[in-house]
Amino acid sequence: MLKGCVLRPMATTPVAAVCAAVLAFGALLVCVLLGVPDAEARGGKKGEKSEAETVFESRYASSDGKRRGEAVTALKTAPDSLTVELITSLVLPKEKRADVIMRAVEVLSRVEDDAAVAKVISLAMNGKPPRRVVFLEAIGKFDGSEAHLALLKALTDKSPRVRGMAAYSLGQHRSMDALEPLLKALDDPHWQVQSAALESIPRLKDKARLKAVAVPVLVDFLENVSGRLAADAADKLARITGKRLGRDVLKWRKFLAGEPVVPEGRGDVGDGDGGSASSSGGAYGNAAQRPHFYGMEVVSNRVVLIVDISLSMNEPIEIDKDRLRRETSRRKAITGRKNTAGKPVDEDHSYDIPWWRIKTRLDLAREQTILLISQMREEQEFDLIFYSTKVESWMGKLVPANSSNKQKAIVALKEMKPDDKTNTWGALAMAFDLMGNEKKSYKKGPDELYLVTDGAPSVGDIIEQDQILDAVIQLHKTKPIRVNCIGIGVNLKFMKKMARATGGKAKFFK
Repeated sequence: MLKGCVLRPMATTPVAAVCAAVLAFGALLVCVLLGVPDAEARGGKKGEKSEAETVFESRYASSDGKRRGEAVTALKTAPDSLTVELITSLVLPKEKRADVIMRAVEVLSRVEDDAAVAKVISLAMNGKPPRRVVFLEAIGKFDGSEAHLALLKALTDKSPRVRGMAAYSLGQHRSMDALEPLLKALDDPHWQVQSAALESIPRLKDKARLKAVAVPVLVDFLENVSGRLAADAADKLARITGKRLGRDVLKWRKFLAGEPVVPEGRGDVGDGDGGSASSSGGAYGNAAQRPHFYGMEVVSNRVVLIVDISLSMNEPIEIDKDRLRRETSRRKAITGRKNTAGKPVDEDHSYDIPWWRIKTRLDLAREQTILLISQMREEQEFDLIFYSTKVESWMGKLVPANSSNKQKAIVALKEMKPDDKTNTWGALAMAFDLMGNEKKSYKKGPDELYLVTDGAPSVGDIIEQDQILDAVIQLHKTKPIRVNCIGIGVNLKFMKKMARATGGKAKFFK
């Protein structure tokens, strides 16, 4: 790369002068294209902007988020000091698009100049949390003790978002001196910090020490939590030990004692960890009693259900009904499988969903959602988001799953009508916004959402699927909500990637 792009005269003869001029112009052109400022031009009057600054400001001024992201990515070829300056002064103060912020993190994580590295570390330790988390994520990819010590210090910061990002970034360093601080973070009063610590602990490099030191602590943690965190703890225990014992604390205790244990099998439906769970470690007593949605076990205590009500949802279901019943529903306990008139019960009436009512995709979404809500326990909280071109939240906050709220939600589901296009990003953004920030709803926000759709995004602030994926992944780093996706009549790769990246699951029926 051309550092500084200083232009110097090469000769004094007429022919040589022409050649020198051509070469000088070419060098300047390269500087502009690469986003590198001309050193002599920048070294003119104090405060004078370089070509790189001018080009960046012009491109970044676009109202198109994709173009702004491309402008930020182009800073990879600019001098490190200028990159940090432009991102700090122009990007972070106003940028709202999470996918553009992701580009900024990627660029910052590549700086190598000693002064620029020191500047990024300093910015990670000072200022407001929304800015600091960007720099903390970037230094997670820095080598060197200064960055690592900064992350360890940030793990004790007063801001939960800063603590959470520090825990997340320590996992990227993989250094074992982070083990004890991360285990201590499991006692954090904010579940987001606990979740980040759980994510990072299995990534540390000494697997033998993890088994010896981390596993007993994780089993104790599992015994004292429920819902989403319990599912996460069981998953991390499985990653470290290679044993899939689910949320059954008694089995994990036996494993620690060296006693033989039988791994959990799959439940009767869905993608949960299956099997029965103990009263201390499981969310519910047995598989038949656990709430489920499209066959997926719902373990979270704070859930947002996002339902597509675009016009296409009113189209008839062309998916094999036998498959739908088998994979998304449970059979009722009917003795002898006969009705009150003594006649055999038909297939439509043998399940927990009234399949005889389901003709359209919207019918299926309605009945699946009604079933889940009817199964939810009072300790669970939920909200509904309906989206077409417009996006509307049923309550705008999580409410307890008591009988009154359940009935109101069921009425809202029965009244929903299909309309217009598919604003997928708008619905996802609204769900993440329910978590709020440190001053509002952050600690009590949702930790899991279920997105139901029958088509690709077609309208909204972000339509391109890869950009939606990037935005959700970036939001997830400070708001670690699991995203589960259900597709009716579609199979969308970006949603599969989104579910996998956030720890969720995806099911598609086509």
